[in-house]
Amino acid sequence: MVNYVSLDNIPSVRVQESLGFVLSGTEEYPGCPAGVGIFRRALTAAEVIHPGRWRHFKGGEYQVLGLARHSETGEEYVVYQALYGERGYWVRPASMWLETVTRDGQTRPRFVWISGE
Repeated sequence: MVNYVSLDNIPSVRVQESLGFVLSGTEEYPGCPAGVGIFRRALTAAEVIHPGRWRHFKGGEYQVLGLARHSETGEEYVVYQALYGERGYWVRPASMWLETVTRDGQTRPRFVWISGE
């Protein structure tokens, strides 16, 4: 979903418009295809986690409704709904949503964005 790259020895983030990213504020770079941009800064959870369908690494699909902030700690949480079974509503810390997990020797994102539906 997001590629962390180094341009001119500056940690940067490469994003794709087709994955729901707004490219305003990004920079172009040599060989950059259309619909791809570079942020030369860390992205906030709100810039990475956006409403739409997401797939968990175990295969379940979820609809992200948005982000919420804990009233006491200020920690950001993802508010989402399962798209299977009882279709329950859940919250998860945004930091955990963005983690990678290792399973069967493969490291992958915990959640990947599917579409803006």
